[in-house]
This record gives sequence, structure tokens and C-alpha cells, in this order.
Amino acid sequence: MDTSNGDENDPVQAFVRNALQAKEHGNSFQYDVIVTQLRRREDPETICRVIVVMENFASYLSHRSDLFHELLHAIFSYDWKGDDRLNMAMMDLIITITSCNVTFAKLAYRGFVHAFFQPDLATKEEGTWGSVLRPAAPLTAADCPCPALLVEDKDAHKRRFDVVHDGIRAISSQVPMSTTILFDELRTNFPHKRFAHQVQSEYLQHCLRICDSIPRIRDKILDLVVLKCLEIDVEIVIDDAGDVTNAH
Repeated sequence: MDTSNGDENDPVQAFVRNALQAKEHGNSFQYDVIVTQLRRREDPETICRVIVVMENFASYLSHRSDLFHELLHAIFSYDWKGDDRLNMAMMDLIITITSCNVTFAKLAYRGFVHAFFQPDLATKEEGTWGSVLRPAAPLTAADCPCPALLVEDKDAHKRRFDVVHDGIRAISSQVPMSTTILFDELRTNFPHKRFAHQVQSEYLQHCLRICDSIPRIRDKILDLVVLKCLEIDVEIVIDDAGDVTNAH
């Protein structure tokens, strides 16, 4: 296990290293503590330090998904509702893991796209790594008739999604051909036409932002937006600034 980029005297790094090594030898107690805390985030300060340290183990984790599937699922299913520091640390970890093993690009994109539209189903915990690798089922009105968008300060809202879009750009730069996967995730998770107009507008804004940052799939995204507007049967107005509104 190569941790040459880390501080061997750091107690957090030592804890993570020991947890992963013990897991490899059949003792999962410390490992389970890390997974549980990643999911619950009861101690944001400590879990943020753990996430930062885990970058030093990214290659090891990315090539042992059979052994560390619970931990990888907890990482890639992150809901992006943490504070700024936690969100940045998780983005860096996801980018680093994906750079070590590009097959994780699909899971990275899925997690980022789920941040645009998060009814309870989108953050449902899965029990096995295999279930994470299944193609995502389209979200329908039956799953969540009218989810409320997260209510938060406008500046915090912007910062949160700046991190998500930075992550998308980073992965697309590392793996240019993966943008097809990104488009598939955007299409698959596009809100059902019976969701609230606010949900539709929020998702559209993110799609248009990706058009600007990743021109390779701009035409595909615009075609998708037009198609969905027709399905919604409502006039969507996109102004010069890229803001989206619904004309009734």
C-alpha cells in the first residue's frame, strides 16, 4: 500500500491505513466505522480529515473495489449537502480515485448529476457494489411526486454547485471520451414531466451550464432540453444570462 504522499506520523492517516489493512486481513471493525461516518457525517470535522487522507490511498482503493465496495459506494453516493470544506475534500477524492481508475467515471458522473435533483430515491443506500453498478433507473413522478428543492442561502447554494460543476469538468478533462457517459446520466435522471416547474428549471440551468463548460456534448444536451420542454408542454424561457423561467 503506497502512502508516499502522506504523512506517516499523522494519526488520521495511521487510522485509515490500519483500517484498510485490517479489512484486507478479515477484520472490518475500523473500516466499518469509517464507512458509517461517511454516510452519517455526525462529526464533519473528523470525517473531512479522513476524506483528505484517503486521497493517499486512492490508487489502492480504486483497484480493490471487490474488497472496499462499501467504502467506495459511500464516497460515490455522497449527496453534496455538507459544508464547503467537506464538499471540496470529497470532490478532490472522487477526482483522484477516478484518475487512478477511469472506470469510476460513470459513478462519479452519476453522483454529480444526482446533486442536481435529489428526491430520497437518489440518495438511497445500496447494500452491494453490484447494485451500484446497475444502470440507473429513470426517476418518475411515482417515486417522488413533488420533491422540494433544498432551501439554503443563495451564496451557499452557488458554492455547492460550483464544486459539483468543477468535479464534472475535471472528470471530463481527465477522460474526454467519458462525456457520452455524462450525457447518458443527464438524460436518464432528467426530472419527470409531472415534477414541479421549479425542479424542471433547476435541472435545466445545470444542463445549460454544462453546455458552456463541455462543448463536446452541447448539441446533445440542447436537443434533450427541447425534447423535455415539449414533453412538459410548457414554454421554457432561457434569457441571455442563461437563467431559465417558465412562461404560463
